Amino acid sequence: MKRIGLFHWRPAEAAARVEALERLGYKVDLCSADPQGSLRKLRAAPPQAVVVDLSRLPSHGRAVAFMLRQSPRTRALPLVFAGGPPDKVARVRSEFPDAAFCEWDAIAKALRSAAPGHLVPTSASGFDSAKPLARKLGVKDGATIGLVDAPDGFEGVFESCAGVDVRRDAVAGCKIVVAFVSSQALLEYLAPRIVPQLDTGAILWIAYPKKAGKARSDLSMAAVRAFLLAFDWVDFKVCSIDGTWTGMGFGRRRPRP
Repeated sequence: MKRIGLFHWRPAEAAARVEALERLGYKVDLCSADPQGSLRKLRAAPPQAVVVDLSRLPSHGRAVAFMLRQSPRTRALPLVFAGGPPDKVARVRSEFPDAAFCEWDAIAKALRSAAPGHLVPTSASGFDSAKPLARKLGVKDGATIGLVDAPDGFEGVFESCAGVDVRRDAVAGCKIVVAFVSSQALLEYLAPRIVPQLDTGAILWIAYPKKAGKARSDLSMAAVRAFLLAFDWVDFKVCSIDGTWTGMGFGRRRPRP
């Protein structure tokens, strides 16, 4: 029986996808709860292919695919991207031309035809190196930006944006806040103090140390996501800030009708 990995960001829907893939004769390793931990397991024991769902959080899917292509242990794994908005899929297709793309109802054919990967991305930021960091963070001209525990000189990131107001350790009324947290304890201390001060529509970026970086940390993507979800803030994007920090973007969860 062939073993495949599945990265999916909606737990309820992921269970149904796993069942469908198992009916096709595959043994499925679901990799949604802890992507970083799942990537380590895939490197230790690579499957025959990896399926990445793009229907929610396409940027997370892109980041996962980038990390798979960077590792010699998983570089050649056939990649299959399933679902997703057409514009997002088009972008991922341009970045991973050696991968297979399909809607979920055509996953069986896509897995049969998926070929080993051979293209290795060179950008440490997951193909966004040409895009200014300020733009990746969603900063527009005239924005008010709050920085919390940011490295010295980080204000320079926003020099290309006209009329921005950058504040250190003052987040009330800011459209975008970037908070640098090096540990779970610091996240648990800062987040409850930052979140109540943010207006509806504000964006909160949590920057935490990269696993491959020099800084040691007990934080992971899954831990940051779970902690902010308790405050009804959901992640919508991930991006590389520099060689040390990864950023996760959060917005306040919209009330259900």
